[in-house]
Amino acid sequence: GRQARGTMRRAGRVAVSRLHQGAALAPARVGARGVRTQRGRVLQKALGQHLLVNRDSLRGIIDAAELLPTDHVLEVGPGTGNLTVLLLERAAAVTAVELDSDLHALLEDRVRRIGLSERLHAIRGDFLKTPLPRADALVANVPYQISSPLVRRLFSLDPEAAPSRSVLLLQKEFADRMVAQPGTSAYSRLSVTCSLFADVRMALHVPPSHFRPPPKVESAVVVVRPKPLPEAFEDVDFHEFESMLRDCFTGKNKTLRSLFLRRSFAARCLFREQAPVTPAQASVRRATSTGRSGLDPADTERMRERLAAVLDAAGVAQQRPNAMPLEAFLQLYGAARDMGLRWTEAPAYASRRPEAEPAAEPDAEPAQDQGTGA
Repeated sequence: GRQARGTMRRAGRVAVSRLHQGAALAPARVGARGVRTQRGRVLQKALGQHLLVNRDSLRGIIDAAELLPTDHVLEVGPGTGNLTVLLLERAAAVTAVELDSDLHALLEDRVRRIGLSERLHAIRGDFLKTPLPRADALVANVPYQISSPLVRRLFSLDPEAAPSRSVLLLQKEFADRMVAQPGTSAYSRLSVTCSLFADVRMALHVPPSHFRPPPKVESAVVVVRPKPLPEAFEDVDFHEFESMLRDCFTGKNKTLRSLFLRRSFAARCLFREQAPVTPAQASVRRATSTGRSGLDPADTERMRERLAAVLDAAGVAQQRPNAMPLEAFLQLYGAARDMGLRWTEAPAYASRRPEAEPAAEPDAEPAQDQGTGA
C-alpha cells in the first residue's frame, strides 16, 4: 500500500553531499521505470542513462584529469552536473555537450544557481557530430553503447587540436581491452589501435552501486594521452590498418600463415582489388568459396604467393595475433604496402574514419548528442 511505497521511495533516496557553495547532488528516487530526479525527470536504464553520484568516484575522475587552473575542459555527457560542478572548481572553463534537452536545461539551471554560468558553455548536441572546441582535457561519461564511436572520434582529432589527456568512464570490459597487453585474454584489435594512437592507463574501478540507477556491469576510468605515430608510419591509413587488424583477429589464436594462406582469404583479397560492391554483395562474396566465385584459380594461387611473400618480408608468418605487439602489426602493414597489397575494404561499404578535423570555436552550433553523465 501507500506505506510500502513510501518506504521504498525513502530507501531509494540518494544521500546528498555538499559539492560547491551549497550545491548538492540532486536527490533521486528509484522506481520501476528508473530514477526520478529532483525536478521530476525520469532516467531510463534502457537509454543508458546512469548518473554517477558517488563522491569518491567523482573526485577520482577529477584527480585523474590532473587539471590546472588555466585549463579549458570539454565534458561529454554531463547529465545533471555532478561532475561539472567539480570541474568548475578546478578549471578555468567547461564546455559540456549533452543530448537530453531536459538534462541540458537542468545543468544550466544548476550552474546558474551557484553563480558559475559565465564559465560554463553548455551545448545541446551530439559529441559524435558536433564541431568541438579546443580543450586541454576531455572528461566523458556516456552510454556504454557508444564507447567505440567515442574512442574513434577521439583518435580522429587533429593531434595539434586534440586534448592532451582524456578521462573516460567506460564499461570495465571495454576498458580492459583498451589497456590489454599481448598474450592476455582481453588483447584485441582495440588494444592494438589504442597502442598506436595513445598511451592508455587504467585509473580507477567504479562499482555499479556508485550510479543511480545502478548499471548491470562494472565500470572503470581510463586516461588516454595521444602520442605521435611512429616516424615510418606517419602516413598510415587508419581504415586500411583497421581492416588488416580485423582480418588478423578473425583467428587470433592461429598463426598468420594459416590465416592468410587459406584460399577463401586469398579470394577476399582479390575481391578487394575489384570494383566497389554493395554491403549485400560483399556479404555474399565473403561467404563464397573460390570454386564457386568465378575467379581464376591461377589468380587465387598468385594471390596466395603474394600473401606468403608479405608474411616473410614482415617476419611474422609464424606469429599469432593474440601475442603480437604493435611493432609486428606495423611491420606487416608496411610490408603489404611496399608490395602493393591493399587491405581496405571496397569503398561502397568500408568503414570511414572521419578526416582529422580542426577544433571549432567555443560558440559553434550544436547538433545532437548521445547520452548522460554525472
